[in-house]
Amino acid sequence: MKLLATVVFSAIFSLVGLSVHAQTIQKSVKKNTVFLELLGNGGYYSLNYDRILKSEEKWKLAGRVGGSYYNSFDVFNEHSVSMPLELSYLRGHDRHFLEIEIGATPVYWTYDFDYGPGEEKFKVANFDVMVLPRIGYRYQKPEGGLFFKVGFTPFSNIKLYTNWPVYPVGHTYTFPLWGGVAMGYTF
Repeated sequence: MKLLATVVFSAIFSLVGLSVHAQTIQKSVKKNTVFLELLGNGGYYSLNYDRILKSEEKWKLAGRVGGSYYNSFDVFNEHSVSMPLELSYLRGHDRHFLEIEIGATPVYWTYDFDYGPGEEKFKVANFDVMVLPRIGYRYQKPEGGLFFKVGFTPFSNIKLYTNWPVYPVGHTYTFPLWGGVAMGYTF
């Protein structure tokens, strides 16, 4: 009887110990990432913050917000500000994930337009929203450190406002061949 009680007590103590250890491991997962993405959802580049919102054994849910500024430094004097927003579903385990995302990137951009010699220039302003799905690969260690991702990001650009009548509001442009690569740090 004492042997049975000892075995049962040892088994319960071991399971409690494993449970506490599993909770410690789960709590140590680093959820915050900062990264630079070239091309992708921000246009030419974007600086981004990503956070794992929900973490399970084989999948995760993450959210992203970023920002980008572009100045053409040419005769058109083009300026644009964009803010990538995304929700990501990550499928995999350990540090390798299939990444499936849906996102939207609002973009406000202006440029100078000149009809020709002797004509007055005027500034064209546009507000667009790029709708972007993504499918790709994501490398992110649970304990933090190096972060990397690469993906295919075709997008549609929906014009919401323009002060130039050639491109009416609601006009959509589709760019099926686009992608991005990102590198950063998870903490």
